[in-house]
Amino acid sequence: PKLPKPRGGGSGEAAREAARAAAEAARLMNAAYASMKSAAEKYYSAVHRANMKAIDDAHQRANEEIRNERAKVNALLAEQRRLNAAPVTAAEAALASRENAQQLRDLQEAVNDASRALAENMDPAQTEALLRRQRDAQEALANYQARQNIELLREQQAAADQLAEDAAIAAQRALDTRQAAEDASYAKRKKDEDDRWAAQKITYAAQIKALEGSKNASAKLANIETLRYLQEALRLAKESGEGVREAAAELKAYKLAHPHQGGLDYVPHDDYFALLHRGEMV
Repeated sequence: PKLPKPRGGGSGEAAREAARAAAEAARLMNAAYASMKSAAEKYYSAVHRANMKAIDDAHQRANEEIRNERAKVNALLAEQRRLNAAPVTAAEAALASRENAQQLRDLQEAVNDASRALAENMDPAQTEALLRRQRDAQEALANYQARQNIELLREQQAAADQLAEDAAIAAQRALDTRQAAEDASYAKRKKDEDDRWAAQKITYAAQIKALEGSKNASAKLANIETLRYLQEALRLAKESGEGVREAAAELKAYKLAHPHQGGLDYVPHDDYFALLHRGEMV
């Protein structure tokens, strides 16, 4: 739009006001940009940490499940061994009980025989001796058969234990294979998440670079608009014949000035023109 004709030194004040407005817009844009960048970086980092924690938690749960299944396999194996050993244990207990009873009876009979022989002062009857020898032979045979049966049961127990051991080994190997697959799967998931995070950072950096280009372009456009305004102000001053010197001085100073939105660390030479902005440290 066509600017109103300046009066006196109004063109310089208007130029300064336009420069202040441009600087304020740049400051607000910088603040918004910095806030957006910080918030985005925090968000992406939080998402990455949450994803990695979720993967680790799932991996721990899977490992815990496998440990529980291993414990169950071991418990089943121990119980199977106990069941396999039960017949042998029972047979041994029965034999030990019978042998103890027989030993006690033999001792009692020996005591009775000695007492009777002492009382009668004669040898035992032949028939009684034969019956005793027959009984002893039968008991010895029964004990031998019981021991043979125990040996057979032991062999059966060993075979059953071997089957249980083989089953447990197969189950443990299956769990080992599953554990390895789970570990590989979660390692891949973590690597994929790291790769995704790295790619996201690259994409974000590209987006930030594009935004910075847009920000610089906006600042450049603001400077161009200010320059155009000062040039128009000088033209209007020449037409009116008022404030020409002031308008020309403002335009010259703006052309020579260097913008320092971020401040100035070192002045390169004397009489250095600088375009400064409110809120800066020079």
